[in-house]
Amino acid sequence: MLAQFVLFSATLAFLFAIGELWSRPGQAGRILALLLLALALILLHNGLLLSHQMVGYIHFFEWNLVLVFTIGPLAAGYFRIMTTGTALSRRRAIPHFLPAILILLYLLPDYLQSAELKRQRLDQLIHSGLIAHRWIMLPGIMHLSVYLALSLYSVRHVLHPHALKTEATVRYLLFFAVYGFVINTIGVYAMFTLSRELAVITYGGIALLIPLIYLVRRRHPELMLHLGRVSRREKYRRSQLGGHDRDELVNRLTDLMETEQVYLTEDLTLAQLAAALRITPHQLSELFNDHLKTNFAGYINGFRVRHACRMLIAHPEQTVLTVAYDSGFQSRSTFHSAFTRETGMSPIRYRKNHLKSGPD
Repeated sequence: MLAQFVLFSATLAFLFAIGELWSRPGQAGRILALLLLALALILLHNGLLLSHQMVGYIHFFEWNLVLVFTIGPLAAGYFRIMTTGTALSRRRAIPHFLPAILILLYLLPDYLQSAELKRQRLDQLIHSGLIAHRWIMLPGIMHLSVYLALSLYSVRHVLHPHALKTEATVRYLLFFAVYGFVINTIGVYAMFTLSRELAVITYGGIALLIPLIYLVRRRHPELMLHLGRVSRREKYRRSQLGGHDRDELVNRLTDLMETEQVYLTEDLTLAQLAAALRITPHQLSELFNDHLKTNFAGYINGFRVRHACRMLIAHPEQTVLTVAYDSGFQSRSTFHSAFTRETGMSPIRYRKNHLKSGPD
């Protein structure tokens, strides 16, 4: 009975994935479709094991071990887009999938084995209580728990009694978070104890998740969009910037940089810049982190590097160290690392390339 339910949930997850791609074009829809597809494949794998049909699909055996490591990053990525409206760049997202890539490379010899050898491993799996490679599965489950915790922490500002009482969205969020942690905890304990019963409960719990998501989505089709609005509203309400107009602050900050060139001050501090804007250092940090998506050092160094680029070209007689000091940097090493990070090349290479090609 459980095997049929797990296979049913796998089919439902496949249909969900297709529906998301069809009805929600864009990055959020693609990430959710990938998440549902990964869940569908994991459920299919579990269903085939429970129904003793895996022998007929032996080349699909153990692919769930890789897929487990993709669930957390995909779920967190979708959650981030829907609650903040922004997504990680591809370059910053790739490291989150490195564990899955490493597990894939490690297991590749097993995946390329003959069907007969895979059937032998399947027999060993069945006799050990439906738990194989627990040293891989255990970190995979814990890996997912970390991402669940980080996602929940990012919206901690909405988890207060008033929001729980008035916002169904927040209650659903808390329910699914607790549900996920309970299932993960049971799965971790099953890995440690090699308990077949607990492993089966974990499989059933994962399978039940898909119909629950379906029912909630039917009742609240814009659930995640609403959660994003609630999250942004609560974050704004609790913001240290208070009644300050963020766009006006950014304009004043830009004027300080471009007109007054305060970034050229070698020992410029966050407190000094905040005082010039007539706000507190904490408020300026919030402006950098939440509105400009950077930090104080990164923001200032960006202007300093652009100034250095102009100086390297306009004054080829000056040494690189002189340009660094004149641009507000206090050491050659700091200048070199910031310049390379911003331009992709060293200051010397930048100057040579420009002087070789000549001005446009």
